[in-house]
Amino acid sequence: MIREAGDKLIHMKKHPLQLSLAPLAPREIDAVLRELARLRHPVLRALRQPHPQGCLLTVDLEIELSDETPRWFAERLAAHLWLAIGRFVRINCWFDDGNATADGVWLHFEETDYRTLMPAFRLSRR
Repeated sequence: MIREAGDKLIHMKKHPLQLSLAPLAPREIDAVLRELARLRHPVLRALRQPHPQGCLLTVDLEIELSDETPRWFAERLAAHLWLAIGRFVRINCWFDDGNATADGVWLHFEETDYRTLMPAFRLSRR
């Protein structure tokens, strides 16, 4: 995407992002995919796999970070997804940050993160 900043046009670099969420019920998978669409994060691929307690959803996206760090983006996205689902689920994120020497950025969100992030973002249902 190209955005205008003053008199300059800036091309926003897209970064691959892979999300894994579990355990999910089928209706929660639909809620996650609807929320990603609402946030304007087009899904390149979504895989649903059986999980001992429901389903595992793995989603591949390309996102624009603009001025955000991968951690800030992932924390905000996790809070939106938890709100859409209505409860805690484990979320793993992998970003390819474009650095050829690194393995990307891995982030894992557990229930302690849920308890910290949900009040911090103060999101409301839409």
